[in-house]
Amino acid sequence: TTAVKERGLIEGGAVAAALTKVQLTRCTFHDNLSSTDDGGALYFQNAPAVLDHCTLTRNHAQGGDGGALFSQSGTDLTLTHCTIAGNTSNNANGGIAIVGEVEDKLTLNSTILAGNQGQDLRIFNVAPTPTSGGGNVMGLDLIFANFNATGDVRNVTAVQLARGKAEAQLLFEVHLLMADCGRLGRGIGLFASREFGFGELPE
Repeated sequence: TTAVKERGLIEGGAVAAALTKVQLTRCTFHDNLSSTDDGGALYFQNAPAVLDHCTLTRNHAQGGDGGALFSQSGTDLTLTHCTIAGNTSNNANGGIAIVGEVEDKLTLNSTILAGNQGQDLRIFNVAPTPTSGGGNVMGLDLIFANFNATGDVRNVTAVQLARGKAEAQLLFEVHLLMADCGRLGRGIGLFASREFGFGELPE
């Protein structure tokens, strides 16, 4: 599922949910706008939410907090294999904003939460109980100190995140080039075998 350039006049540019459970799997939200309130893409109120393999980029909360996602009144938020980066808000917390209560929970598993404008994770009132499954890439906010499982990386800036994506793309292109060279070599060996009786190159 993809939500692009959706406009919400109040909370949640693409999705607003209250008093219900939310499950989002393999969804993409980008360039969505909450024009007068919180949650550029997603807004949850007393709505336990699980996001799995979701990407939220370039969303904007023009009238409030949480350029990508805003949650309040009973937050139980789990992010697994998600990317939240490049989001903005007029209140300089472009990532996730949470109005916390005592029993709130925030779980991150192999998730990128970095490279958003201002704060990647903004907490109002009480900080939620943090749980990390490891393998997370997180920004500069102090609360990320509570996420220290195996593979967690903290204090990642937008510049570092962009550089890492560029390097990953380069490695992928090198891999494709090597695969092409391998296929070319096998093709030459097969041609030589048919035309001149040479042995075929091994796979």
